[in-house]
Amino acid sequence: CTIVAASELDCPPSNVTCLCSNGFWAAVSPCIQTHCSVREALTATNITADTCNWPSSNRQQILKVIPLVSGTVATMAVGSRLAGHHTAKTRLKTEDYLTIIAWVSRLRMAENGMGRNIWDIPQEKISYILKLFYIDEILYITCICLTKIAILLYFARVFSPILWFRIAVRVSITTTTLYNITFVIALALQCVPVTGAWTAWDGTFRGTFIDLKVMWWVAAALNIAFDFGIMSLPFWPLRELQMSLKIKIQIGLMLGVGFFVTMVSILRLQSLLQFGNTTNPTYDHVPLGYWSTLEMCFGLVVTCMPSVRLLLLHVFPQL
Repeated sequence: CTIVAASELDCPPSNVTCLCSNGFWAAVSPCIQTHCSVREALTATNITADTCNWPSSNRQQILKVIPLVSGTVATMAVGSRLAGHHTAKTRLKTEDYLTIIAWVSRLRMAENGMGRNIWDIPQEKISYILKLFYIDEILYITCICLTKIAILLYFARVFSPILWFRIAVRVSITTTTLYNITFVIALALQCVPVTGAWTAWDGTFRGTFIDLKVMWWVAAALNIAFDFGIMSLPFWPLRELQMSLKIKIQIGLMLGVGFFVTMVSILRLQSLLQFGNTTNPTYDHVPLGYWSTLEMCFGLVVTCMPSVRLLLLHVFPQL
């Protein structure tokens, strides 16, 4: 392909400036895509990038910083939750266990090895990186659903005297559980055989695929709708029940952070625009990774806020 393009454009093999020009590669690329395998195309791109001194694109730093900071905040929140129960000598409740499980799920998302252009990565590592991304997709759905259920269980305890609210919580928990099961199965079986999820990148995989882009847009839209629904549930009970100002402020703060998490979910939508439409997933999917991490971490913070209050009351009894 290079020889043909060089002869057509009168570009001598010794003229590196000509060989590295945008016009030359605009002529070469269609030939490579038609006549070369994906692995050969990546090798050619890697050699060209080194020869032509292309600027290196690397998003690995942001992948390290965002999970580190947000993960530290989430870990401190979960630790404070457990410490709050210990100091107040209260037993862990169902939502506490769900929060711990969700936190463990989030830990696996902290580092998925992405951030570099796919042609800069040794080809023997690409499948491994994409396998981690496949696992992280499932853990993301599981984590956000567990945090939703934990929040709903807390609301159910606080507003237990109201019958319609208890029914609404049960319906919400059932719906969230079905959402989780449905999309975990869809993600797990996105390719048949399953190995295609991390091996199809080289173009040699033979099997069936679902349209992941459509699936993720549906999942994201439902997730945002659930968030708004769950965060809106306590508004009427707060007006109906005689509750102390401190409890109302606590729930108000939870709702405030909860709506912030919903805003993160909305911002995450922009990262789905390229999903499934890129030949450079290890670089282009980075925003999807860090928005998902932020959403999970601050979701965990919301679930921990009531128990953190127990710890604060132990340290500052006047609160």
